[in-house]
Amino acid sequence: MGHEVRGVSSLPIARRRVLFLVGAGATAALSGRPWQTARGQAKTVRIGAVTGNFSNPAVKQMVDAMQGELKKYPNAKFFVQDSANVSEQVAKAETMLGQGIDVLGLHPWDGKAIMPLIAKAHSKGVKVFLLIDDAPGAVDKGLAVSFSSANEVQGGRLLGGWLSAAIPNGGNVAIIEGSPGNYSAIYRSQGFKEGIKKNEKIKVVAEGTGNWQRDQGLRVATDMITANPDLAAIFAHNDEMAFGALQALKAANKTGKVILIGYNGTCIGIQAALKGDFQAEGILPIPQIGSSFIASAMVVGTGGSVPKRIEPPILALSTAELKAVESGSRQADSSLKDRIHTAAGGRC
Repeated sequence: MGHEVRGVSSLPIARRRVLFLVGAGATAALSGRPWQTARGQAKTVRIGAVTGNFSNPAVKQMVDAMQGELKKYPNAKFFVQDSANVSEQVAKAETMLGQGIDVLGLHPWDGKAIMPLIAKAHSKGVKVFLLIDDAPGAVDKGLAVSFSSANEVQGGRLLGGWLSAAIPNGGNVAIIEGSPGNYSAIYRSQGFKEGIKKNEKIKVVAEGTGNWQRDQGLRVATDMITANPDLAAIFAHNDEMAFGALQALKAANKTGKVILIGYNGTCIGIQAALKGDFQAEGILPIPQIGSSFIASAMVVGTGGSVPKRIEPPILALSTAELKAVESGSRQADSSLKDRIHTAAGGRC
């Protein structure tokens, strides 16, 4: 449900690409009713968030989870904008700061470049949450309240370890990276390179930036395949770039000949892995990150405290392992089962 919050902005919603939400319902996600004042009266908490592009399925999945969690809080006012780069992200967040928000969630494009904004928000008394991507030092210095993400190094490490076993004879590997300066991209590559060390016959021969976009992933993968016709595998930092790489492999008649690894666990990414278009998938707990942000924002927005690090588990599953969860022959929690069954049922 989209609503303009009176007093926030006079610009038309279409121009701002912003979604305003007002919570409905009265069930708390945490103990008691943390949003109430000492007299039991509900305090209005104004929550803002600036994410990456809504066109990115992972971002949409996170925002959808925020919207779902928001229904539990009748006194929350929430508005969210996407951004195409760090400059736009900073500009939109600064506008929100000027509009009197209590809590700001950031899905940083660049952890270093975003630090002055985080410091500015802190100076205004706004509680800052970092979502999925880190701004190293912000939480430790007390400028941000909490960082919510899976262990990205571990995610990359799991996939690298899987590949080490999948190609025992080794081979040349390429990595399609996210955006420069983005710590999720840095950590995913770091972990992946650590994981493939289990097999000394694997060599990374190409790395290129796809900026999280499918079309750029296609371009980078095409160049990699042309320069390295003997590639054994491609690891993409997110599903969108993996789909770009899949297009490039199809164009080069190399599908089934080159292992393709996706990352994020979006619905379409899991669907591609179930079909065998991706041979393995890193599955981030994106819905949990989105919902925990809203729940935690309500806690700190009313004077409470939350852990400095919220770290839901990350998984790396092959096509066979995903199919095993779908069939029930492999155990998994209800959240993962739901995500896999949704993808398998074509309900993305």
